[in-house]
Amino acid sequence: TRYPLVTGVQTCALPIYTLTFASASLASQTQLVAPTSTTFTVSSLADNGSSGTLRWAITQANAVAGDDVIAFAPSLRGVITLASSLPAITQPVAVNGPGQSVVAISGGGRVGDGFTFVAGAAGSQLRAVSLRGFRNAGIRLDNSPGVTIVSVSVTGTNTSTSTGLYATGDLAGSTIESSVFTGCRSGAVLVGARNLAFGGIGRGNVISNNRTAPRSSVGTGIRAQGDLAGTVVTGNRSEEHTSELQSRV
Repeated sequence: TRYPLVTGVQTCALPIYTLTFASASLASQTQLVAPTSTTFTVSSLADNGSSGTLRWAITQANAVAGDDVIAFAPSLRGVITLASSLPAITQPVAVNGPGQSVVAISGGGRVGDGFTFVAGAAGSQLRAVSLRGFRNAGIRLDNSPGVTIVSVSVTGTNTSTSTGLYATGDLAGSTIESSVFTGCRSGAVLVGARNLAFGGIGRGNVISNNRTAPRSSVGTGIRAQGDLAGTVVTGNRSEEHTSELQSRV
């Protein structure tokens, strides 16, 4: 049987077979299935782990494979006061906050850490949220490459252990941009934090008024120690510290 020649023939080579499509439209319907992405929406200011809470959203994102998203309901306003540190983020997730002035996440002066990103969270993002009142670190990066922190505000507790950002390990591709760190013992503590971009031209962070108490002389903008190979600190604005950058190898 003779068939008419059809223009737009597309051939797709596979390991065993060769598929020849009779039309371009049929070929366009054949595609690879990408990993799924699930959005978990924070719709409650509670911290009991129930559906719709931030703690629930992080737990769900950790349990589901794929580059997931944590979003905040447009109607949500107020403060999420945590009873304990949030679960560490162990899978890639984009936490898209509603804006620093819309929802705040508070440690109440008692809780240790806010957002923690570990090795499995490579490629995660944290944007447009306000963190305050954590005794240890508002944001902690622990061997988590490729994490992007943008437009985040961290206000500490002025205790001796309080820091806006604590970063350690190989953080290749991780960036901290256009964020504010204030009211902590140290705005940022970099301990063996390698390949981190902290700030940048036109994307610098504001590191202001970090000290243990008003008029104390021990406040530090950025405290750095250990192997910092590949880490770049540039374009930031530091105010009201006795030391903008205190380095100790």
